[in-house]
Amino acid sequence: MLFDLFSPDESSAVMSQFICSKFGLQTPINISFLGNVLWFGMLALTVKYFQTVIYIEKQYAYLEKIETALNSKFGGDIFTREGKSYLKNYPIFSCWSHVLYTIILPVILFAVLLSKIINEMYKFGAFSWFLVFNVFIFICIAISIILYLISFHLKKK
Repeated sequence: MLFDLFSPDESSAVMSQFICSKFGLQTPINISFLGNVLWFGMLALTVKYFQTVIYIEKQYAYLEKIETALNSKFGGDIFTREGKSYLKNYPIFSCWSHVLYTIILPVILFAVLLSKIINEMYKFGAFSWFLVFNVFIFICIAISIILYLISFHLKKK
């Protein structure tokens, strides 16, 4: 996406050559269609990544409940691997990577994709179903990013 954003002509030529050589095609393919495929791939990767991260975060809450229940049965703080022990002396790099993955990268992703869709609007100029599809995918990704940020930073404790 970044390559296409900053060097659209070169990226179109490279993608077309790659696809033609990989599949043995004699005529170049429609680059607009390839752009749609890239947008759809970005949506699929983004949604799957956000789903996985949110699922993992849910598991930590579940494990903490299990630890609390086990500790109440056995007394003391015997079972604390994912709860108190994990959060105690939390490494500074872990704090940084948490901020990076849960705030900075989603914001950068949004900014890059917003720039890309604005660039495509200028490139297409007139109405195009390719552009409509890409705008729709961008909106879906933007909603996914917003919901991901909300689920991490405005969740109920």
